[in-house]
Amino acid sequence: MIKTSFSLIAKPKCQIKKYKPGKYITGDQLLVHEDFQDRVKPLENVAKDCKVRLYIKGSYYQLPNPAQQVLVSDADIVIGHGFQFEIRDENNAFLCNKLCLSKSMFIFIKT
Repeated sequence: MIKTSFSLIAKPKCQIKKYKPGKYITGDQLLVHEDFQDRVKPLENVAKDCKVRLYIKGSYYQLPNPAQQVLVSDADIVIGHGFQFEIRDENNAFLCNKLCLSKSMFIFIKT
């Protein structure tokens, strides 16, 4: 009797998922890590309460070369734990982007 052995190698499961937004998240497709999806829903709820839209300007992207260095500002995006967005009103008119959000946060921290 000949005994053979082999190992089953499971294909790795992609952990980046498409977020299925309601009407308060618009713009580009939102790709995030599956563990991060639960953090997006509360943001969508706040947008609804404030009667604004989160307009997605960029989310997860795969580096052409995995050894490539990433800007610190993009690190969360590259691992699927963040995204870039603008805030727009119900008529899709621009209200705020990362520049005014950072100024507002700075004012909030200073006061």
